[in-house]
Amino acid sequence: EFDKQGYGLPLPADALRDDDILQELDPLDPGGPIGCRRVLCRLRPRAARLFTEMRCCDQLFGVMGSSCDSSSPSTPWASGFARTHELLTRPFSNSNGDLVLRATGPFSWQAALRGPRGSPYAGFYHWVSMEFIADWPGLPPQLKFQTPIYHCNVAEDGLISYGPLALVRERWSQLDTVFPMLGTLMEMFCVPDAVVAVRPELSALLASDPKAYLEAAGGYAREHAISQDALLPNGPQLPFKQ
Repeated sequence: EFDKQGYGLPLPADALRDDDILQELDPLDPGGPIGCRRVLCRLRPRAARLFTEMRCCDQLFGVMGSSCDSSSPSTPWASGFARTHELLTRPFSNSNGDLVLRATGPFSWQAALRGPRGSPYAGFYHWVSMEFIADWPGLPPQLKFQTPIYHCNVAEDGLISYGPLALVRERWSQLDTVFPMLGTLMEMFCVPDAVVAVRPELSALLASDPKAYLEAAGGYAREHAISQDALLPNGPQLPFKQ
């Protein structure tokens, strides 16, 4: 997949290309250059857009993951190699800690979603992989649960039933971001849809004994999901400010 996008291994430097090389002056010897060189890099357009969207997660991921404006931010990425490297190598979150993001490659990301209050997953995080395929942003990214979850709309291998994301996918435009899709998953935590279930045994339990279903989902989350103390021991970690 990276080869199709013109990338090699998923390293931060692979998302960059050299634009100019300038010599930096030694403050102790303003008349002469020092041995090191300062490299200014410019991201390729798709990577620049994606990194800008991720840095703006607090703006784009609102209450319950919904956003009043789901379109990509207009401010371009212009932070240079050091901060690009930081974005790709350090996990960060939005301001309330409901969403944690980390990169596994320029176009491969993971999102940890905290279960909403009132749901059986409340307070626990589940990792979701986000693959921004070669056709993105023309097509939406591919999402898949990585943390095991007890939910009738998520298969045991993490694949998500088409139903919950159907409307977002059908209305997708190349100006949209991934955050409404993540918001839909947050809503799915609270409102499972037995009609489009991919695990018939769970949908049957949900229909026959909702209380037992919720208790089982909560117990499974406590056993397999990630607590806030484990994932964010120092509280929310915002991405850097430009």
